[in-house]
Formats: sequence, structure tokens, C-alpha cells
Amino acid sequence: MVDVYKCRRTKLYHYQQQEDDVDDEEETNYSRGGRVSNQTQVRKKHSLSCTKEGRFAIPWKLGSYMECVEGKGNEAFSSLTSHLYTCPKGHYQQTQGGCVLDQTVGAVEEMEEEEKTYRGGIEEDDDENSSLPVRSSDHDWLCKGGTGFACGSCLQVVVCAEFEAYIQSCPSSTRCVPHHSFTGGVCYPEWKKETCGCETGGITLPDPYNPVAFLQCDSPHLPPDLYFCSDGNQFDVSTSSCVNVPTEGVCSVEGVFPVQGECRWFYICLKNSAGEWVKQFSLCPDSLVYSRVLGKCEDPFLVPQIDPCSQRKKKKTKRYICTLWQLIWVFFFPHKVSYICIEI
Repeated sequence: MVDVYKCRRTKLYHYQQQEDDVDDEEETNYSRGGRVSNQTQVRKKHSLSCTKEGRFAIPWKLGSYMECVEGKGNEAFSSLTSHLYTCPKGHYQQTQGGCVLDQTVGAVEEMEEEEKTYRGGIEEDDDENSSLPVRSSDHDWLCKGGTGFACGSCLQVVVCAEFEAYIQSCPSSTRCVPHHSFTGGVCYPEWKKETCGCETGGITLPDPYNPVAFLQCDSPHLPPDLYFCSDGNQFDVSTSSCVNVPTEGVCSVEGVFPVQGECRWFYICLKNSAGEWVKQFSLCPDSLVYSRVLGKCEDPFLVPQIDPCSQRKKKKTKRYICTLWQLIWVFFFPHKVSYICIEI
């Protein structure tokens, strides 16, 4: 079983300025010009509270961001829970919806914008930090096109720093799903159980986001275990096993291409952050084939005949020899041609 790194989630409190009369007062003695005086310093405590779902920058800490996720509370406000995460590199930029490496461009503007959203001062407890995600070059292709976040599997979210991918595991009570309130994937408490959950025990499910991963369900009351096929293999749902990945195909342009002689297989060509070609193989579901004509997985009996993987029956052309009088009869009774003329 492949170990899944579990991310620490930090609970954030209501973001409001507080001045405690007793607990937060600290008596400080200091010397000024040889005279010792007493100065009462009031430490202000501030925290955050969510007012809507989404992913937001933290004004006082450019490397961190907050996720406000719908919970299961009875009241709309209390049902939103907030969690603090840290970018693997750079800082979180609200306008781009992801972690960027340039820590100066747009930073001041974001802080000013966030100050308008939150009320109070800005301070956090020193012991509230989240663990960093783990670098995964195998997922760099998901960060193509400036994607901020994506689902690496049902139990993992991919955090993109520019074009580099980092894996962070979802808590056991959540699954990674694409959500309209977030930029890309997010660990969310509601998901489709038939794809990322266990409806029954003793079954193996393919991971909808990662062709190399699969889920093992031991009980409908427990979260599934995440497994990965070894290098050079992918999970085949038709056999519930890992199968060898073809080695054919050379990438010279970006796109999706069929594998010669392997109708169920196709591969995607993309360039990574280093400008190198990345070839990602995929397998069509059971009983379907990849059609180079249609550019998708389709029933082989519905694939056009010009496609090598088509199993559509070709219509046989029949020819007849007819006399002049027979042709006249065929003109009035074309459906009777096989009875009127002689087939050759």
C-alpha cells in the first residue's frame, strides 16, 4: 500500500479584534534615561471566520491561504469551516487563484483587497501552521496552463506552484472534487460515493483522476485505501488488475493519439515546465475503443468504418444483370430487383 501524506489542517478562529482586560495585559519594565517606568502593553488577538465558500489569501502571510468549506452545521454561518494551508513555493495570489513564485508582484494589492474583506487587525498564533505538500513531478502535467489546484486522486489534491506539482492528502472525511467555488480541486466533505466512496465492501474501484491509482473498499462504513500500480502499469477496471502500459508512440506535437495495434489505448503528449515532452497513457473503459476519427472512446460498432478499430459491418454491394424489359419492371418495382434480374 502506498503511504499517503496527511496534511495538517489548522482551525482558524473568528477574525475580530479583541482586547482582554486581564489575560492579555503584560506588565513590561523598561529603562528610559536612567528612569524605570511601568508600561502596560495590550496584545491584540485576531483570527478569521468564513462568510462564504472559497479559497482566500491571508493578508499578513503571503505564503498561506485559507479554504472555507461547507460543513454540516444547522446555521449557514456556523456550517462553514476554515482551514489554513501553506504554498509549497512563493505566495498565494488571489487574482490568479494559485501559488506563484514572484512574491512581490500583486502582493500589496492583495493585502489591500483582503483588508477590505476582513475587519480587525492581523495576527496569528505561532503554533498554527500547516504541513507543506510533497513534490510530485509525475503530476506536473496537471499544472499545464497555469492551473492552481487539481485532483491527483480521490484522496489527494495537487497544489501547483507555477508549473510544478505538489501532492497534499485529504483528511479521511473528505474527497478531492472539482468545485465551482474553488479554483480547481479541493478536499470537500461531499462527493459522489459511486466514484470516490465505498457503497459496499470487498470491491476495487478505479480512481477517476489517476489511471495508475485504484481504491480498495473493505467496508461501506470506512474510507477506501488508495493504491498505485507499479511503474509501467495502469489499472484496468475490466480485469480489476494492473496491466502493462504500451511503450509505442513518440511525442513531437501536443495532442491525443491512438496506439497502433492497441485499440483500447491512447496517449496524451504535453510539455512540462522544463520544456520536456511528457507522454501520458490512458485506457478506454471495458468494451470501448479509442477512435482516431472521433477522437474519443466509443463503442467499436459505432466507430466509422475508416477507423482501424471499427467493428461496424460493411455493407455488401450486390450487382445484377437485367434485360431492357427487366429494367422497366425494376423501375416500377425496385424492391423486387433480386427477383427480376440475375445476381452476379
